Amino acid sequence: MVVILALGLLAVGCPAPVNYATRDRYPQPEAQDAAPAGPALLSAQISRYGDEDDPASAEDTTWPPQEPANDRLVLVFSVELDALSVDPRSFGVLRSDGVRVSPRRAFLAPADEGDENRSLTLLGEFGGPERAPVTVHVLGPVFAESGVPLRGLDAKIAGPEQADRPILVERLGSDEGRCPGATRLLRVHWSDGLAGVADDDRGRVTLELGSGERRHPVAFDDQAHLEVAAANTDAEASTDAEAAAVPPQLPSPGAEDDNVLDLCLDFDDTVRTLDFAAGVFTDLQGHPTAAAHISM
Repeated sequence: MVVILALGLLAVGCPAPVNYATRDRYPQPEAQDAAPAGPALLSAQISRYGDEDDPASAEDTTWPPQEPANDRLVLVFSVELDALSVDPRSFGVLRSDGVRVSPRRAFLAPADEGDENRSLTLLGEFGGPERAPVTVHVLGPVFAESGVPLRGLDAKIAGPEQADRPILVERLGSDEGRCPGATRLLRVHWSDGLAGVADDDRGRVTLELGSGERRHPVAFDDQAHLEVAAANTDAEASTDAEAAAVPPQLPSPGAEDDNVLDLCLDFDDTVRTLDFAAGVFTDLQGHPTAAAHISM
């Protein structure tokens, strides 16, 4: 199950209409199931402007060579993307001065693991603060993994001053690769990459259960991979005796990773709400994340 965090209309209750005994006289329409929601571009956020060194730009193989594309725009979709259909020419960015520009590169990131392909990073010269980008459009043949076309989707662009925030939540079962030993997990997709995730932050992430009890995740996962990979490398470099003396390490958060964070849960009760305290994490530029209250 996927919970999409977006503003919606508030249903206003109205008095029930009076029934003048016409139900038996005229045929009544049967209730229809709601049409399934189509794919959506949920978020577009400038991660950074400027001339910071960008390893991804340094690896650009575009010919002829061009100036580094240091403006970074992160998109989050409601569906998994078909990586083979991602092409920078399929996207357009409208700037505040009315000029339309195209990204130079497009690739799955910050989250790029096989089951996290909802995030896309665009690199290009998008105008900077003086001519800020305002809207991004999907103009070409980009597809979801299911084959559904995404052409025609668009989203307003948030600037780098906008706090990193949760955009989408998935309810998933745990396995040996994610949250081992947990009952299940909540996967949270954020508008930009996360940093500063630590085990002691779990107390600032609160889940209210159907019973009214308030709990915290027993662990974070996905952000662990950098630190675990480094630990594994150190273990390989040590002697067999030293390696044997090191106990197996449970996942613990790395310094920074991508824009997906798994919340490991050890209970089966229904989660009613999910709360993140303001500044519980930071984005990759060191800005604190936004407070969020999510109704599940």
